[in-house]
Amino acid sequence: MNEKKLSRRERLKASNYREILEAAQELFTANGYHNVTMNQIAEKAEFSIGTLYNFFKNKEDLYHSLILEKLKEFSEIQFLTLDKDLPVLQRIGEFIDNAIRFFGDHIPFIRIFFAETRGESHNLRSRLRHDARKIMNEIDERIASVMEEGVQKKIFRKLDPFHLALTLQGICQAFLFHSMEYPEQYPEGLKAEIIFNLFTRGALADVSNLDHAMDAE
Repeated sequence: MNEKKLSRRERLKASNYREILEAAQELFTANGYHNVTMNQIAEKAEFSIGTLYNFFKNKEDLYHSLILEKLKEFSEIQFLTLDKDLPVLQRIGEFIDNAIRFFGDHIPFIRIFFAETRGESHNLRSRLRHDARKIMNEIDERIASVMEEGVQKKIFRKLDPFHLALTLQGICQAFLFHSMEYPEQYPEGLKAEIIFNLFTRGALADVSNLDHAMDAE
């Protein structure tokens, strides 16, 4: 189905919306959420303050919209990968690559996001968590569908596909945040192969010897 063609007015409105978000991102990244005003964002974007309030109720609403736009951008990239007609393991490998690349491209903003959502503003935290969780749930469900395909094809053991999806997400997030906090431990950058091998092969040298290994401990 073809998307509805936007009118010139609608295209201009969408362009203005993106320019405001880009200006806000630069200021939030440089100064932190609480140290930026709507007037500063308007000046940075070269719009009147009234134009900003035509799009957003207040600074919190603008920040909320910016975070969701980033999450939607990430989810769209991952959906394109997960929906490809490719072998299961190749899609998983590309999913990990996408996560590392996207994270690396947005580290300054990600730092601000987590600093502010763990701060004092309860309303900001709760609203973001609720709406962001919906997007993340969509990603989890899409990964789970790939995992289910892998189980059916006997690529994976007969495990709950959703549990497999959460495991992959958990490993990815742990390494991504660790590499952000301790970049010196990744002199050549975080490698997707590390995450891919841990997920697909696990830590045991020989899974068939699991019981023996546990007894030996």
